Amino acid sequence: MPNGAARVRDARGGGADADADLPDGVKVEPVLSSDPHGPRVFLFDSGHGWMIYTFIRRVEDPRIIVEEVFWQ
Repeated sequence: MPNGAARVRDARGGGADADADLPDGVKVEPVLSSDPHGPRVFLFDSGHGWMIYTFIRRVEDPRIIVEEVFWQ
């Protein structure tokens, strides 16, 4: 499996150990705990920045839609 395909599949998060391969200060979690397959928040720079995105799973053309980016 090519590396790009693995990254796309992991974009929506994948369980308790999904953050294991991320660098220090980076975390991915659902925006709402009641909707674990909905929008995700990508926290970076030890919480000083975030990106909220939605992963659209498609066979031919998977997409990540960025809804908001903030960094301070």
